[in-house]
Amino acid sequence: MTEITKKHGEDQSGSGRWFATYVGCFAACSLAVAAFLYEPGQDHFGAITLDGNGDWYQNFADYSSMRDIQDRDVFYHDIGRSIEYARNADIILLGHSMVLWGMDWRLLREFARKHGVRLYNLASAGDASGEFLLRVIKKNDIKARLWVINADDYNTNFFSTSLDDLGNFGKRAANVVVTYGRGHAWRNVISRDFRWRLEELIRAIAPEKVNSYLYRKASIVTFRSASDGTWFIEKLPIFVSRDNPMIQNIRIQTCPAQQPEIQQAKRYMDSLGGSFVFMLVPHLNACRQRVGEMARALGISSVLIDESDITSVDGGYHFDAAGARLYTARFLQKLEATPEFQKLVRERFR
Repeated sequence: MTEITKKHGEDQSGSGRWFATYVGCFAACSLAVAAFLYEPGQDHFGAITLDGNGDWYQNFADYSSMRDIQDRDVFYHDIGRSIEYARNADIILLGHSMVLWGMDWRLLREFARKHGVRLYNLASAGDASGEFLLRVIKKNDIKARLWVINADDYNTNFFSTSLDDLGNFGKRAANVVVTYGRGHAWRNVISRDFRWRLEELIRAIAPEKVNSYLYRKASIVTFRSASDGTWFIEKLPIFVSRDNPMIQNIRIQTCPAQQPEIQQAKRYMDSLGGSFVFMLVPHLNACRQRVGEMARALGISSVLIDESDITSVDGGYHFDAAGARLYTARFLQKLEATPEFQKLVRERFR
């Protein structure tokens, strides 16, 4: 009996040591992962800051292994501080990726300070229409006083109810993001940040031959500001290049607005409330006539800029840094003159 009791005690002791070792390893690994993901001041846990500036978080990466984006989970499921800032904005810009590439963040901030207004760029890259943004706005109770909408019809009318995805994001597509909860979204966000950090670590320490095999194309990495939604694209050589071609609009400019899309725009505006201005970021297939006619039919202003001297990184869709500065300066000058903006400023300081 003594031998049996002794053996039983040894088994229990061995199991206890194994369990303690397992728990210790798990705790150590968890702490190591947490330390790997942490940066002071980051917008959300895991967020990769822009050179230590926690207002900016890495929101998009296109490495050889996978292209991915944080924005949809961040906005729809209210992760980090972005939605908090959007709720407090006086003016919100809506549109697709051309509004993100086309707006110079420095000029937007100067404009906001000059007029004492809060401005947020809520545009969403890769969305075929504004339906996803409408759902973000309604779900998170965002109420701007002035909505500036890029009323484009690239691929489909912005005011369409479609949730189609142009960004080839697969499981990160808008029509998927709206189907799951916040816990799932948090796991997505943290796993992206972990994977991106690991990608950058490999690129930093791997020999050149290994990098050239793993990364056969130049990676694209962008950052987004939680406080005003603007994108930081200046780490991309092609964006800051001075050798990019000017946009050549190839669309036949006899393209009048159609009554069904005017009705869709009215439905969208009624859902939002507030005041509106339509804009159109110039691109290869843009039509100023259509947007101007839509705005007039709805009794609002439009801000339409000629593209003849604006340069683009991809042959006519997304601006480079010089093109964004030109466009933003002209856009803001015209926005400033609209009755809708002037009314907002008067009421804000009444």
